[in-house]
Amino acid sequence: MSNEHAYDPTPVGEIEVKLLPERLAFSATEPAGDADDARNHLFRMNYQFLKTNQLAMTTPVERTMTEPTMRFYVPRDATDKALVPTPGVKVEPLHPRTVVSVGMRGGYSERRFRHGEHRLHAWLTAHPEWRATGEAYGAYWNGPMMPAPLRRMEVHIPVEPSSTPATGKDATRET
Repeated sequence: MSNEHAYDPTPVGEIEVKLLPERLAFSATEPAGDADDARNHLFRMNYQFLKTNQLAMTTPVERTMTEPTMRFYVPRDATDKALVPTPGVKVEPLHPRTVVSVGMRGGYSERRFRHGEHRLHAWLTAHPEWRATGEAYGAYWNGPMMPAPLRRMEVHIPVEPSSTPATGKDATRET
């Protein structure tokens, strides 16, 4: 059984600019520490919220690295449901956001995340018509039962058009 996608995945190996839709999300944050170490704890907190509210799992799961945060999306058919709070989990509406995204395959390590982040910063340097408006974060499409080499992920950087005119080359795919 497949999960509901909050938005379409970026194809592996491609970089695209895409608009993420408005959605209701919930997240848990660790005040400090290593993002890879916090991953299991943050997942458990969000999973408890899913169970308490009898929500289906959606994809992707998003994760930041600086202040470790993990975000899940509320399924579309449950956005009007009265959600029961659980300790450490915050529910918030997300407005539409534009991101530059790189699709990747492989394990979900901070090293792989940094590789994708580096690719996106290089892309932004080559495309001055876009400017970053926030920090990079990861979007992870597969669960732990998927073998690491087959897992799909993305790295996103929030962006907006800059005042610098486009150079004429179009390496984006808007979705």
